[in-house]
Amino acid sequence: MRRMFRATMAAVLAVMLLSTLSATVWAQTPTPTPTPTSTPTPGPGQGHRFGPGPFRQSPPSGGVGLMVMDRDQDREQLMLHLRLQECEPQVLAVTIGGRWRIFSPGAPAWVTPDFPTQFRAGDPFYVACAGTRPDVVLGDSDDGTTATVAVGDRIRIVLESNASTGYSWTVAAAPNGILEPVGTPFYVPAASDLLGAPGYQVFEYRAVSAGSTSVTLNYVRPGTTDPAADTWSVNVTVN
Repeated sequence: MRRMFRATMAAVLAVMLLSTLSATVWAQTPTPTPTPTSTPTPGPGQGHRFGPGPFRQSPPSGGVGLMVMDRDQDREQLMLHLRLQECEPQVLAVTIGGRWRIFSPGAPAWVTPDFPTQFRAGDPFYVACAGTRPDVVLGDSDDGTTATVAVGDRIRIVLESNASTGYSWTVAAAPNGILEPVGTPFYVPAASDLLGAPGYQVFEYRAVSAGSTSVTLNYVRPGTTDPAADTWSVNVTVN
């Protein structure tokens, strides 16, 4: 019974991936070459790119993309790096010995037991990303600035963090009811092999009502009374 259910689930996931891939391909239409224009200076929440990730190209903003690993990485870290690059992975797919292997986050491990847990540099894989990028992305350089957003916008905060030091970013002053947390904050280890290279911590909020508020984070050693090594804060105006 379990074997039959596992095969059924694998088939369903494969159909989901291939359907999404087909829709993506058919939706692509030629677009005219844009006229070159001057590039404006990014303001708060604009122009951020975090990485590099452990792959040779950026993941798709939505739909399905073919990716190639740039270095060795385990599957869980790969998933975190995809999320850092604003891809919420729905399905991963590889071919092994001419057969598809499908992985869906949250599915029981026994549904797709043959999906690899380790990837090597040069390994190709398909990823299906949910098309839900944050509306505003704030980074280290946005400390002390003001970001203006609209009701319903999703705000992502990405700050450099190095877990090997024992320090991590924690919310020191939570925003009032104007912003609400989205999901659980997560840490993305460094993709670099350099000793001591920093990773990133990611926090997300959604603007739920108009008004002004702020978000303040302290870089501290959890469980100690040591003073904060750093503080990051941003004002948010919701229209």
